Amino acid sequence: DITTNQEDFMYGRSLGESPEITGEFVTKTVQVNRGKNLSSMLKHFPGYGNNSDTHGGFALDRRDFQTFWDGDLIPFAKGIEENCEFILMSHVIAVCRDEIYPVSLSKSWNELLRNTMGYQGIIITDDLKMGAITQSFGVEESAVLAFQAGNDMVCSSDYDKQIPAVIQAVKEGRVSQEQIETSVIRVLEWKLDVGILLMTEENE
Repeated sequence: DITTNQEDFMYGRSLGESPEITGEFVTKTVQVNRGKNLSSMLKHFPGYGNNSDTHGGFALDRRDFQTFWDGDLIPFAKGIEENCEFILMSHVIAVCRDEIYPVSLSKSWNELLRNTMGYQGIIITDDLKMGAITQSFGVEESAVLAFQAGNDMVCSSDYDKQIPAVIQAVKEGRVSQEQIETSVIRVLEWKLDVGILLMTEENE
């Protein structure tokens, strides 16, 4: 995240530098992590800016898209160049592409990441139990919306409720089986790459 104002909520969790310096940091960090068989997750896409804390409630980002493109998205682009393994979607509502859904539940922002920026790794939501989500979308429906938007994984504290909701959504055709399988393949390929999952003759 790009934050240079010490009064911003995200300042203490960011590098506190320019997009260019932060981008260089991302490049080196992803490279070093991969050399140690560690995976990298970049967050919070498309850049948190000076928005308020989404743990407690929703945050509305009214910046125009060019501001994101010329600044906040630069470190993410650098991570994509290095084939970073994960990108986490924020719960901020960035109105320049979606006035209704937060980025984590937005098909438009997901498509930007996949189709425009060329990201092929795993997309994951921020925790769906945060106030920005639960206050407006509910526990079960938020998980369904997350997969409808194109996320591969959800960060879930209410998995006992959300897994059945997503399974039911697949049965009803609200989330396609093909999409689920595509996401599962991405996750399994990552697990194989880092040695979490070992290939045997039985599962080949």
